[in-house]
Amino acid sequence: MSLISPLAAVLSAMAIVLGLLFFPNMTPQPTLHPRVGWRKEKASTLRAALRSCYKLNDWALEGYNAYAKLNIPYVLPSFDRGPITIIPARLMRRLYTLPDTDLDIRMTQQETNQTRWVAWDKKPAEDTFVWDVLRKQITRNLRQLTPIVASEIELSFNRWWGTDKEWKSIDIWDSCWKIVTGGINTTLCGSPLCRDAEFLQSCQNHSLVLVAGAMAINGAPRLLQPIIGGLVWFVCAILFNTTMKRSKAVVQERLEKTAMLRAEPAYDWKPPQDAIQWIIDDLYASDNLTQLNVKTICFRLLLLNDVSIPSTSFSVQTLLLNLFAADPALGFLEALREECQTVYTESGGVWTYDALKKLKITESAIRESLRLSPVGGIGLHRTVVNPKGISLPDYRLNLPHGTVIASPIESIHYDDDIYPHANDYNAFRFADPEAVRAILDKLSSEPNSNISTGGPRDRESKSAASTANIDEAFLAFGIGKHICPGRFFVMVEMKLILAIILVHYDVKPVKFKPKLVDCLWLKVPWNSGTLVVRRRSN
Repeated sequence: MSLISPLAAVLSAMAIVLGLLFFPNMTPQPTLHPRVGWRKEKASTLRAALRSCYKLNDWALEGYNAYAKLNIPYVLPSFDRGPITIIPARLMRRLYTLPDTDLDIRMTQQETNQTRWVAWDKKPAEDTFVWDVLRKQITRNLRQLTPIVASEIELSFNRWWGTDKEWKSIDIWDSCWKIVTGGINTTLCGSPLCRDAEFLQSCQNHSLVLVAGAMAINGAPRLLQPIIGGLVWFVCAILFNTTMKRSKAVVQERLEKTAMLRAEPAYDWKPPQDAIQWIIDDLYASDNLTQLNVKTICFRLLLLNDVSIPSTSFSVQTLLLNLFAADPALGFLEALREECQTVYTESGGVWTYDALKKLKITESAIRESLRLSPVGGIGLHRTVVNPKGISLPDYRLNLPHGTVIASPIESIHYDDDIYPHANDYNAFRFADPEAVRAILDKLSSEPNSNISTGGPRDRESKSAASTANIDEAFLAFGIGKHICPGRFFVMVEMKLILAIILVHYDVKPVKFKPKLVDCLWLKVPWNSGTLVVRRRSN
């Protein structure tokens, strides 16, 4: 947090001041949907956008209770994206399964991440290689990767939490970043890079600057975005050069050995199963030889870190706080520890993919934390790209071309009608099949809600109700056709982290759980909190 705090403050302040100077008379765009957050005042949209920096999530909840629970969409102002139409829960699955020719995600994410300003090389930042690596390669190889990742995470705990039998205080945020980053890079680049402290720290810093910088660029007037974008690009370039300095020798050696193996199949070398190799193989397979160089591959490796580190680190931190701040009398820790210890013993003291699949209560505890502490109050941004727009007449939904939509994730997750006692952390919630089915029923679409896009109805939305699964009982991983491609690895890593803690460490109950700070749509752990831990005698 030491780097992101001052940088985010400076960049955001610049964007606000420049916006006030250059856009004093902004007016809201006309819409058929009710608006939340605007006032009758001069420069109402600009003022509402500025207030959204700290009020957006409150407005999302206000609009959810007033409109979304009645299946009525509503519009929020936002500093970084302008007016956003919020989609009710019962309409989400039908909209989010529309084809990309109607509802876009790629350009929307590039706009959110401000790829054109923060990326040194636009091609890898804008193609699909990140999703291909996460969805195809890592997910496909989880069975082989799990023991390797488990071993690395255990070493990280020994390093950052220690092996002392005496109680000690641990900074949650700092240790989570270090452990998560090491675990992720076990699959991305392997040893020794996954243990290189300077490389890992630079990856962390780059991902934080990227998030803060993109938000500041989005909030600035278009004519002035090059100023802030140039500053962010400069900082990102410095951090990229640091990571490349540490990784280029590994990448160069891999390129040379791959070339030798392709030239002579009998060459005595077995390619490692990691992201560096998958990137190289993909570039060869696609005949994309201009990208087959050390600098570009190092940059692709960094981009994979950018999409993986912040959200996973945040989720692990909030998991530990939610679990260890829960009332001990509820028996969560005893049940979880017994499950983890039993499975660990049965698997011979080695964490395997099959062993992790047996951790049903542990998985429920993780999902419940993801529900209770989402990364953002709203999310799953998409842009309407169908020239005729999208309409849902049954619900007076009218989304013209260019409309940005999002989902009220936090408001849905805190809805008692969907999740009974929604404000409470219940580690057993998602372990009950009947409870999960009830949640899915509450989130399912109405049977007569037909979407019109000016053409044939999307086939995927016809079968939407038949393809529901537990991931859709909550929105932490998204919903629909573009659900998070790395969700399986995230669950594996979070299970490993929690299981290793429960088997090998005692943790004192958390008496004070720091509140997450709203920053636009994000939930920021400004005060990360501490844990008091000691190594268990076993």
